[in-house]
Amino acid sequence: MELNLPDSHHLADSLLYLHQRDQLLEKLLKRVELFIQFGLPEDEHARPVRLLDEIRRKETRKPSVEVCLVGLE
Repeated sequence: MELNLPDSHHLADSLLYLHQRDQLLEKLLKRVELFIQFGLPEDEHARPVRLLDEIRRKETRKPSVEVCLVGLE
């Protein structure tokens, strides 16, 4: 069931972004822990590198909504 309620402060977008970012960082953390513990073969080395690239790309992406200071006005 999908609700079409107004989100004037873009809280839903912010929560979705933070959830996706958290998932990427969790994947990266698991890969780094494995690397530290066991080392990685060459083909496995590319996975954390791709995750880092994806995280950097999302961090440098311009927001699609205006920045709003909720409760600080």
